[in-house]
Amino acid sequence: MICIAEFENPWTVVGTPGIICTPTYDWEAGGYGESTSKPGNWYPKVVEGATAVYGDDGSVFIVYSGSGYWTPYYSLGQLTYTGGDPKSAENWSKKPTPILTKSDSLCGTGHASYLTDYDGNRWICYHAYRGTTTANGRNAFVEPYSADAANGVVIGAGTTLPAEPDTVYTTVLNKTPLRQKTKNFDTLRELAASDSGAQYDAIAARAGDAAFELYSFTQSGDAAASTAFETTLPADASDSRLLYRVRGEYITPLSTAPDADGRIPIAAEVGDGYVFADAPLVNYGDVNSDGALSLVDVILVLRRASQYTDSIDIAAADLNGDETVDLRDCLCALRKMLNG
Repeated sequence: MICIAEFENPWTVVGTPGIICTPTYDWEAGGYGESTSKPGNWYPKVVEGATAVYGDDGSVFIVYSGSGYWTPYYSLGQLTYTGGDPKSAENWSKKPTPILTKSDSLCGTGHASYLTDYDGNRWICYHAYRGTTTANGRNAFVEPYSADAANGVVIGAGTTLPAEPDTVYTTVLNKTPLRQKTKNFDTLRELAASDSGAQYDAIAARAGDAAFELYSFTQSGDAAASTAFETTLPADASDSRLLYRVRGEYITPLSTAPDADGRIPIAAEVGDGYVFADAPLVNYGDVNSDGALSLVDVILVLRRASQYTDSIDIAAADLNGDETVDLRDCLCALRKMLNG
């Protein structure tokens, strides 16, 4: 049976609980009967696992499991609240048929939990056996659902059958960037695939570049805002990899010459990033590679657009990525400098 009680607080029941659901339909009696292996023992009719489900229109439902969980008949049923004292069974309407039951692919579909993702989409998670018998172990499955007064609780396509096990649904569980989730670390390491074109703030890994590692120095505890940061070089760093410091939007090449103990001492500020890369990184706009975007760079881009042949970083001068340095790149550089 399913009971409901009023609580004074999360641990104190007020008054006497009311019974609002008992097994009354055949679909709730799967597994009921005398045991064949232990004569005299009886398996019960079952209603259990009650969970409240709320519709956006104010409707209230209880979704519960019926029949024995050890049987393929375990299914989900629905009670609809019709108003009045919720402890009284007469104020709940029981749907005569399951809202989710067995198919040829899954059986024992019951005991559900519910969640809402960051985009407001609703999901139900239930367990089931693969196939038509309980011979296989139970797995958890997820499907979308909706709930309103007109249709009740509708799972998946609304057929009352589970989706095929290979059905793929996509959702975003947490939109918080990984960088913002990571706390209380002195060093944060991120990896980008070589062909991803991934963006890390002002760092651009171009398609075809080798994979790079970003080391971001962050303040921890009572650490000073500026401190010495040391990292051990990879074995081949001194002869095949380049080191860059990322401070704000600027990328500055640094020496990769290690000390005698094989380490590089770096004066770091909180928020600095350090990159080991197999190919030069592009700091768009910093065409003279001095680690800062200034009016000098804007003038150099303008000169290049006017066919002057100053020695500049052409890749950094192509700010709009059209493989040509012209007045549009000059405007992009000026806008970046003014907005920086």
